[in-house]
Amino acid sequence: MEVSGPGAIVAGGDITGSTTNITYTMVLPDHLPPPPGDPDLDLLHRRRQATERRDAAFAEHFLPKARASVTEDGFTWDFVGRHQALGRIASWLADPAGAPAALAVTGGPGSGKTAVLGLVAALADPRYEPHVPRSRIDLDDGLAPPPAAFDETLYAGGMLLDEIVDAVGVAAGLADRPSLSELRRRLRQRRAAGGAPLVVLVDAVDEAEDPELLIGTLAGLLGDGTVRLLLGLRPQALTMLDGLCERIDLDGGYADPEAMRRSVEHGLLQAAPSSPFRQAGESVVARVADGVIRTAGSSFLVARLLVRMLAHRPDLSWLTPGWREELSRAPGEIMEQSLRERLGDDRADRALDLMRPLAFAEGSLPDEDIWIALAVRLSGRHYDYADVIWLREHAASYVVATTTDQGHRVYRPFHETLSGHLRDVRDQRAVHRQIADFLLEHTPVHPDGTRQWDRAGFYTRSSLATHIGKAGGHEAFDDLVLDPGFLLAAEPYRLLGALAGHRPRDPDAGAAVSAYRQAAPDFLRFPGSPRLAVLDLAARSHDARTLLDRLPRVPASAPWRVRWLDLKPEGRGRYTLTTLPGSITRMSLFEHEGRPHVLVASSAGEFEVWNLETSGNVVSGRMGGGLPITGTAVAVHDEHVYLAMSNRSDILLWDLFGADHPIREWKGSRWRMSSETTAVAFAELDGSLVLHVMGERHKVDRYDVTAQAELPAFEVAEGYEFLAQRASVDVAVLGGRAFAAIGALNRVLLIDLRSGEVSEHFCRDSGFVTSVRLVPGDRPRLFTGQDTHQLTEFDLGDGPVNRVQARESVFDVDAHVRDGVTLMAAAYDYCDRPLEVFRVGETYERITGFHEPPAAVTQVRIVRLSHGHTVVVAGERTGRVQVWDLPEAAS
Repeated sequence: MEVSGPGAIVAGGDITGSTTNITYTMVLPDHLPPPPGDPDLDLLHRRRQATERRDAAFAEHFLPKARASVTEDGFTWDFVGRHQALGRIASWLADPAGAPAALAVTGGPGSGKTAVLGLVAALADPRYEPHVPRSRIDLDDGLAPPPAAFDETLYAGGMLLDEIVDAVGVAAGLADRPSLSELRRRLRQRRAAGGAPLVVLVDAVDEAEDPELLIGTLAGLLGDGTVRLLLGLRPQALTMLDGLCERIDLDGGYADPEAMRRSVEHGLLQAAPSSPFRQAGESVVARVADGVIRTAGSSFLVARLLVRMLAHRPDLSWLTPGWREELSRAPGEIMEQSLRERLGDDRADRALDLMRPLAFAEGSLPDEDIWIALAVRLSGRHYDYADVIWLREHAASYVVATTTDQGHRVYRPFHETLSGHLRDVRDQRAVHRQIADFLLEHTPVHPDGTRQWDRAGFYTRSSLATHIGKAGGHEAFDDLVLDPGFLLAAEPYRLLGALAGHRPRDPDAGAAVSAYRQAAPDFLRFPGSPRLAVLDLAARSHDARTLLDRLPRVPASAPWRVRWLDLKPEGRGRYTLTTLPGSITRMSLFEHEGRPHVLVASSAGEFEVWNLETSGNVVSGRMGGGLPITGTAVAVHDEHVYLAMSNRSDILLWDLFGADHPIREWKGSRWRMSSETTAVAFAELDGSLVLHVMGERHKVDRYDVTAQAELPAFEVAEGYEFLAQRASVDVAVLGGRAFAAIGALNRVLLIDLRSGEVSEHFCRDSGFVTSVRLVPGDRPRLFTGQDTHQLTEFDLGDGPVNRVQARESVFDVDAHVRDGVTLMAAAYDYCDRPLEVFRVGETYERITGFHEPPAAVTQVRIVRLSHGHTVVVAGERTGRVQVWDLPEAAS
């Protein structure tokens, strides 16, 4: 039997379901074929999951926010106004011709984004539309969206990108769980065949697990023309979608001050049955409403919380001159003050202790025995289940309760701002560590000490790994990834997310992590015993011997059992090496003790060094001030590894493995740069290691690292100028002499680092050269990328020899000679395929089979590992650094 597809593994085993066992060869494709069965059943199952997810979003978010209830029960509809925003959304949905592909409802926290979108979602869904009291909220028919206007409705808060991709795939009717690249390909095919664009509502975009990654993905879908998106997100997150969507700014042109006033006056009278304002008279209500509105600004949430607090006071004795100055504008502080006024300090502390585990939970926390136990552990005080009952009776408006389809009652704070207030503790990582410790201790064990994951609670199985990740790691994590029961029981999306930041200390654990990354995408498709078969094959593929020894035998009912496997590790996907805050600005390669290492630096001033053979973190650090690191260079000299790093004002020099602090430091007063961006480069000259610093126009400063002495600067007749955070410098030995190539406007400057002589190599069109790479050899070459969407190859003797139209503005290029073949990698801004690899010849051949990452790639390097395997290291604007196996097509 042979399964077609790009393959890397040849395995022998048994095919089940026949009268005899047959030895066969399997060429493993990117994803395993489904076991025998009806693919329509898988789609039906995924549609049911999508319905459950949508119902949960309505119950927990859309309907409570759309009601905008001022009362404690939360079920009365007090939504008012917003007619201009609702009218624009209705017309955008009803008449797509000539309308932008995306409409973004935006505004600050509490401005009513989810209230508006929740009302629109409810009116458009035939199941929820009858629940909306149109006359009570004064809603004309012309403000309602068309029936069934959305193919999918998502509340993205806390969701992983893979979950959102799958939800859109279900809406498109895709039978299999698609990867992002597969989703985009299938949606393009659907559109080309005459299908209408999918219409998807996505709220809380900036509260997704990885907001920047999600926004980049949405931008790609919009660029394809395959979807229409109604989005809810804050203004800061909208910058990445500039030019792609129309804004409905609830704090700006779509603000509704009249609705705010009506809402506040209504709330002062209706928020509590015994509200003192019911007997106060119109003038008093109007005066207090003025004060509330001035304090709340454009935040409907703040106004509603203030109204609730004031309406529950027993009288108006507090209404004295200066009363407004005592009001807070922070939602969390208002809620705590209201609790203290109504319950007293001791009982308010009790309520806050009980709610804090809900704030730190992933999604919602189940009732049962976890909630109260965590409240005891986090507070250090004694509570029991009677306290949970008391909280539900006396502070019900602060907690939202829902029931899952499996019958679990789960709880969360009623608004993210309250959660944020409760999470405002000295050390959030320590809290997540306490939660992880409890979940581990709470899981029953077998007599041999292994954990009984089938008896662990659903919250433990789904969220333990996430809490470990947010705790900054846990010594038990290596043991967990070597526990097949945990790997088979855990929620794949969540465990993959936690593994992205995990650095295994044990090589066996590292192999198990690699095996799980291969197996997890198919876990989502295979229920029951096929998961074990998938994990068994993946463990064999990655030689994860400890995991393989602990795996139970694959049952005869599984679709395959592997007897032997011959691994050919070529073209096997990607993994996340690390994630830094900010975007990746610089990347440098070097060898240490015969193993390739990579230095990555970020716009937040942080840097890390990683061993690419072991995927182990070697060094972590930060440049003072948190400014973007714009220059990095690493050199191995006299058995020392030297690292130089620069930002717009400072230059630091380290002996990387010899000291834990810089051995030389130059502050801005010494080398003050006229550019926002600086660059550094090492070169060996006459046996000495010399550091070169570039940033000033017409000048290259030099420092002899070996002699610890400054050298005269080079004066460069033709100035160079770097773009912000995009210094472009490379150094190589050409013809026995060290040269530096520096990107400039329209050209590359080539500086002889011994004499200071400069030659120019002009590009054929205007624009900044944003990236350069020198390739030594009998025929020295120079590869460049430009912000005018051009890639250029220079023969340093003959000038430009090749030009390729890039897909977007070029962030970085790299070139690598492998077995006589020159490969070039190019990193682009957001586009359809922001990372490409070319085979360089008389023409550039784009290598197929290299899956694009869903985020802008800012740095790229091609690396050959010690066993001959070649990988591509890609740093993203999101701060992630991913390692991709080079496709077989590049061989």
